[in-house]
Amino acid sequence: ESTQGVFEMKNCEFLYNGLNEKNRTLPCVVGATGFGGLHIDSCTFADNGVMGLAISSVGQNGEVHIQSSSFLNNAGRAVLLPAHGESNYHSTIQNCNFVNNTAAGNLLGASIEVGGAVLAAEVHSGAHIQGCVIQGSAVGVFVGNNEKVTMEHMDIETGTAVNCFKGTVNAENSEINGSAIQCTSCDFKLNGSQVCS
Repeated sequence: ESTQGVFEMKNCEFLYNGLNEKNRTLPCVVGATGFGGLHIDSCTFADNGVMGLAISSVGQNGEVHIQSSSFLNNAGRAVLLPAHGESNYHSTIQNCNFVNNTAAGNLLGASIEVGGAVLAAEVHSGAHIQGCVIQGSAVGVFVGNNEKVTMEHMDIETGTAVNCFKGTVNAENSEINGSAIQCTSCDFKLNGSQVCS
């Protein structure tokens, strides 16, 4: 069964949203589920008291494309992508800025989270992250169980650049400034060199 429909957002701003007594929103600014495609272009998610963008249930062979957007000073992950697994969807994040996206007590603390730590089906497509700057969060990118992530032209200045849990990462032409890489049963290559396996 395939999920149809494309959700598009362009030139938009999501500012100062949060979970409090007057505003009982979900723990994310935008939550998207049950679609064939999601395209976000030139949007800003800033100063929100919750996660910026949470995505789940992408249709079979669907796509998620986020470009030229900023995620700034949000109290939570900037982007949460579900496990690619059996839906075989493809996701791309290009030319985006992720600055100071943190959550108190969040064990992962990642600006971008791809999949999770639970057992997931083998991934055939995965996520591609290109030309992004990630600064100020505890973790730049979390790569979950059986996920495949490729990165190009990245500048990551966080406590931990990438936390890879049983996934595969190939980062080319990327700067990881003073940051650590954490691997748990992960195949990780950085600029052509094997970092962990």
